Amino acid sequence: MAPTKASKSLQSTSSHRPVGLPYFKPEFQVALERGRTIASKLEKELQKIDSVVDSDAHIRRIIDHAAELRQFDAPSACTIGIVGDSGVGKSSLINSLLDQKNIARTAGLGAACTSVPTEYRLRLPEHITNYTIEFDRMTKKEIGDQMEERLQSYRHFYLSDLDDKNATLNEQKRLEQQSKVAWDTLQAAFGDKKILTEKVLNNKSVGAEDRIREWLQDWTEELESPDNADSGGWFETAETCEQCIAKTRSFLSRNLWPFIRVIRRGDFYFMLVLPDEGSIYLDADVLKTGTILVDLPGFHDSNQARIKAAETDMYNSDEIFVVADIARVTTNLNVAKILSKSLDFDPEEIKAAFFKRGKSLNYERIEALEENIEDAEADDDQPGALKKRNRAQEEMNWIFITARNNHIKTLAKKDMREIFHDRLVSVFCVSNKAYNKIRNPQEQELALEGSGIPDLRLHCHRIPARAQFRLAEHFVVARIPDLLRQGKMWYSAASEAFQLDDEVALHALMDRVEQELSKDITDTIKCVRRDQTAALKSIMSNHMDARSEFWTNIGLRKVYSWNWLHHTQVDAFCRNHGSWGSGKVPYTEWNIELIRPMLSEMTPRWTAFTKVCNAYMGDAKADLFEIESLRPQIKDFDGASLFIESLAKKATALEWACSETETHFNTEITAIRRDATANHSGSYLYEKLAPAAVGTSYNPTLFPSLHFRMMTKLNSLLAKTSEDFGMHSREILAQIGRDLKMITGSGKGDKKWGNAVVTKLGELVEDLLLECEELGHVTNTMKQDAGSDGF
Repeated sequence: MAPTKASKSLQSTSSHRPVGLPYFKPEFQVALERGRTIASKLEKELQKIDSVVDSDAHIRRIIDHAAELRQFDAPSACTIGIVGDSGVGKSSLINSLLDQKNIARTAGLGAACTSVPTEYRLRLPEHITNYTIEFDRMTKKEIGDQMEERLQSYRHFYLSDLDDKNATLNEQKRLEQQSKVAWDTLQAAFGDKKILTEKVLNNKSVGAEDRIREWLQDWTEELESPDNADSGGWFETAETCEQCIAKTRSFLSRNLWPFIRVIRRGDFYFMLVLPDEGSIYLDADVLKTGTILVDLPGFHDSNQARIKAAETDMYNSDEIFVVADIARVTTNLNVAKILSKSLDFDPEEIKAAFFKRGKSLNYERIEALEENIEDAEADDDQPGALKKRNRAQEEMNWIFITARNNHIKTLAKKDMREIFHDRLVSVFCVSNKAYNKIRNPQEQELALEGSGIPDLRLHCHRIPARAQFRLAEHFVVARIPDLLRQGKMWYSAASEAFQLDDEVALHALMDRVEQELSKDITDTIKCVRRDQTAALKSIMSNHMDARSEFWTNIGLRKVYSWNWLHHTQVDAFCRNHGSWGSGKVPYTEWNIELIRPMLSEMTPRWTAFTKVCNAYMGDAKADLFEIESLRPQIKDFDGASLFIESLAKKATALEWACSETETHFNTEITAIRRDATANHSGSYLYEKLAPAAVGTSYNPTLFPSLHFRMMTKLNSLLAKTSEDFGMHSREILAQIGRDLKMITGSGKGDKKWGNAVVTKLGELVEDLLLECEELGHVTNTMKQDAGSDGF
């Protein structure tokens, strides 16, 4: 069943493809398709040899490999987290990027739904309706944690004397808002329980809180799932955007919504995350290259589980878009004022600032456009005058907007460079209002470009396109040629002319591959694991063991230094999980203050450890590539040159696979370092000290605990890295062994398929190899041209 036509997009801009990126360039897409065609041709030709297909395991393997490659795709999911305060236009931006109207609308879902993380993914083939909405439920532990948090948030505001604790007005407002969210959540879930009243929740009697907690647990167990539920959650379908929104709202009106982890929808498969996280799958052009847009909630929610989930999503994102109005782009107030003023420039001010005579290449063009506008307005009865005026005005607006935006980007980047140093920060100026005003994008291309949305969409495409190009380039230059060499070795061994003059030598070579080289690989992998583990111990673990007591004493002195604080200030720190500041007390992160000596000592050690591990992996790669040491042992036999060529390509394939493992290692060690040294809600430090913030004044196991968590994660990463190195190496070695067995095996026995068949196959393979060589030249040229852009 084909889905019906989806809701009409805003500008019907799906034709705007990212053709400027290497992966999407027509010549590369042609090369990619020709590579698939080569695999398909070889598969069809081999399938014709009926008598061999069933009896020869080697040719069966080649056919299966060809079938796999003819369906090659370069999927590469790239997650872009989008953050921004309420009211800055984050939802409008998402709607513009998706080219949909109000799909990102989250307002009006109720006071308890102020934080809704949402994922937007490309619709999946199995979705038979335009929108598929999936609601993933929380685990029992997550539900229990949330109910406990809501209960504490509500009671803390009403049962604490905030004035006596000198809580500021802003802080009291924040706590009041948290209590309202807590009450709304409890009412949404258990509003049918007559006993659930605010008076009951405010009960101060002994044992009251425990009784309320037991009620919440019992009520949670009694919740009934809807008819369309399964073990993981619930689902809905819709044909239009309006139906999708309506069904989502309808579900959220039930008492189950507080326990939803993820909502996924799909023409869009629209993934909406409530209140933990969720997804929407849809047919949006910006998603077709593998981009996943994640609308992240704010980090001021009262639900710590949701904050943790949002921070985890943010850290797991490949890129973060921070949506802000111009005054929030920079911390430099002078620059912020300039940026704000820049937005208010009228055309005359822009012209005076950026298009002075003799200083701007566009000065003459602006003069000509103004003249065209004046002429059209002076003679508005002339046929085509209105269109002439509109075109001139559109071009002039585009020139002005581009100049203003470039000015803003330059100022913002300059200021942010002082914060982010050498890190690459991209700045985009977009106008959702300008984008939504466009009614005919084909005739208003400059206005469309001036909105900034197409440029930002291209950036969204660029991120996954890098990984796609790397995978596709390897497919064209390595995997397809290797397939053809497999076929060539088989038909060479199967031809009447092939003779095994030194079969004993070939079998000896096979024994070396299967035994000696296999042992060499095992020894190399063990060596990497041993050396990296030793480095972990000598650089990281031993130092932490030796300094743990010292750091603890420094931390205690820091705690004692807080004794001068008024008890209300201490209470404020605890209410805010150790991070707080006021007019009298500078903003401080207690958690970081406790481990600051450790951070200063361990920072260079993290760098050194990472560098040493990469060096050991580099040495391992060099040792693994010694498979080329087989060359001198290969005797002069028919097919030897082809086998040697294949051997060299196997070494290249192994290097590529090991480089991918290195990339993964560096990504993971960065994540572990972040969790071990930062103070976000998912960090080891935060998790360890969270109980301390609500009652424990001294915790002597802090540093040993951080040490244990960090070593556990790092040891696990080292084990996974060496395991991946070994897996890639053994797979390549197995391929070499199969090549040798194919040479010795296919040359024996009756050749029932006949020399004519083999000759025809040989001619096809030779032609395909020539075509493949041509594709390699095209791809390598594009790779060199794209190198400067990170591809």
